[in-house]
Amino acid sequence: MPATPSPDGPYDTTSLRAAAVRRLLRLRNAERLTQYDVRTVAAAFTVHWRTVRRWMDNATAHHGTYTPQGRPHFTLTPAMHDALARWNGNAAATYRELVDDGIFGNPPRVSQATFYRALDRELTPGQRAALKGGEAARRRHDVHALRPHGNRNDVWETDHVEASVFVNIDGRRSKPWITWFIDHSTAVICGLASPPTSPARTPSWPPPATPSSARSTTGPSAASPARSAPTAAVTSWASAWTRRSKSSAPN
Repeated sequence: MPATPSPDGPYDTTSLRAAAVRRLLRLRNAERLTQYDVRTVAAAFTVHWRTVRRWMDNATAHHGTYTPQGRPHFTLTPAMHDALARWNGNAAATYRELVDDGIFGNPPRVSQATFYRALDRELTPGQRAALKGGEAARRRHDVHALRPHGNRNDVWETDHVEASVFVNIDGRRSKPWITWFIDHSTAVICGLASPPTSPARTPSWPPPATPSSARSTTGPSAASPARSAPTAAVTSWASAWTRRSKSSAPN
């Protein structure tokens, strides 16, 4: 299902701020900016007008693009990474060693929960697995290169992702899906489509018309709408990929 913002909020106003700041900067560059314009934007976002001025200064420092700064947070140092490697990824033992060595100060200024959040933020599941079980454990988290490389077009791999942008599809605000097929040997994109609905193993569109002698009496009627070009492309590519995968699978 496409993601739909909650009508009750909270809302991310970053893009709206950026648009308002761009408008104010254009007015300033044209020497038509007034304090009334700044106060109007401040009232719209329920902030002080000096805050809007700081937004404009931020955009000026980033070549005209409003770039909000993230909140500062605790980050791991090389010494902390070394301690984590010595303990094979054991976060609790690593934290105890760092506290005993006074790395966090005395008393410790970093809580155990803060240290755990930094680990989750800076290390991927594959890296955590590598610290515990080595390279073989890390490879189990890979999403590609699981089968040996062969000749070109021996095997195609496919994946789907929901686009991070809303578009108007038949008057409905939703996010399209992107489907692509990659040659395993050369990593060349062999097929790409953007269907308006989420992909499924069982096609949700009507199948192509068949001769009357082979047509099922319980199947879709001949009056069913024709499939769209993107979904037809996905079907043909999926069929080709399935055939190639079966033919190249080890016995």
